[in-house]
Amino acid sequence: MLTACSKKPYTSVKTNSIVWYDYFDTVCQIVAYDNDDSQKFDSLMAEAEKMTEYYYRLFDIYHSYQGLNNLYTINKAKGEAVEVDREMIDFLKYCEDVSELVGDKFNVMLGPVLKIWHDFREAVENEEDYQLPDYESLRAAYEHCQMESLVIDEENQTVRLSDSAASLDVGGIAKGYAAQKVADYLASADPEGTYLLSFGGNVICINEKRDGTAWKIALTDPDNTNETFIKVNPQSKSVVTSGNYQRYVEVDGVRYHHVIDTTTLFPSTYWSSVSVIGEDSGLCDALSTTLFTMSLEEGKKLLSAIAGYEALWLDNGHNLYCTDGFKEYIINE
Repeated sequence: MLTACSKKPYTSVKTNSIVWYDYFDTVCQIVAYDNDDSQKFDSLMAEAEKMTEYYYRLFDIYHSYQGLNNLYTINKAKGEAVEVDREMIDFLKYCEDVSELVGDKFNVMLGPVLKIWHDFREAVENEEDYQLPDYESLRAAYEHCQMESLVIDEENQTVRLSDSAASLDVGGIAKGYAAQKVADYLASADPEGTYLLSFGGNVICINEKRDGTAWKIALTDPDNTNETFIKVNPQSKSVVTSGNYQRYVEVDGVRYHHVIDTTTLFPSTYWSSVSVIGEDSGLCDALSTTLFTMSLEEGKKLLSAIAGYEALWLDNGHNLYCTDGFKEYIINE
């Protein structure tokens, strides 16, 4: 996954790595390159895991945790104000900023609609009686998905959902945001260090390798997840991918995945995979999800107004499209 041609006469590269399986329902991995200080690595990883676990719990919509008011707490409060950590305030303000930048197709208040689809996938996977969600029930749920329902009181450090039937779901941004926070910590604690973070489909590269080799990130082929369809070098940036192969069920030959188009309220059918490269993994995460629900023309128009972010699209016929700026990251072999 990460091999490349050497530019310097290094005979070997010392690496340390750690993998966690319990956070964000995916595999989270951190690799330190050119590193021979195991004690320092272990110390940094202890703090990195502490941060990862904190953000995972903070953004969890399914479970409560003693001593922590998280998204589950807010959703269950049914319109009552909930006192939260400052980090929750910062995160939700960040989500508001991203929504304003990206547009209505990115919506962390889509919880009522996403719950219907989550319950549908769970029923199919458990071989229970299930029924495909109908548009009328989805539309009724969407009436409770307005961003205006999110009320943030910075002075009193509280969050309230003014619509008691509303609920937050941050699956389109949480991993990227958390990964970026951990990456920022590592870059600050070890400025000369070279790291790769992989939180599911969210990858961040920190600094260039000192042996001169390039980062080489392989993007998964949605038609065969054991294969890849292209490799990229994101340089010291983040690359995030959204795809129809990550969380889905198939019913009568139709794949119902987790990326919902707010126009149709059904899983988006434009693309099988969208990848975004840019400085901020949280914004890359939100953009990859949003672009997945847009046509190519709409997506390119959106990106033209956001400097420094480039995208690659793979359609259902395995045809590739990308912004001009994305081409510089593609590794031609």
